[in-house]
Amino acid sequence: LVVPDVTGFLVRVGHRAGLTERTNHLLEHPELARQLGEAGRQRALREFSADKMIRCYAELYREMLG
Repeated sequence: LVVPDVTGFLVRVGHRAGLTERTNHLLEHPELARQLGEAGRQRALREFSADKMIRCYAELYREMLG
């Protein structure tokens, strides 16, 4: 769901130092945090809307029915 360095940051599970580092970086750079948040919002609207989900399921059903 997250596009690294575009819509957010990825940190290994359990890597507390990495999570702390990334969180502090965002707190120190609020404009970057805003940009990542907006990019994530736009991606969610574009890629994960109810309309897109319905279209994808309809296409899947058409393919299964052959």
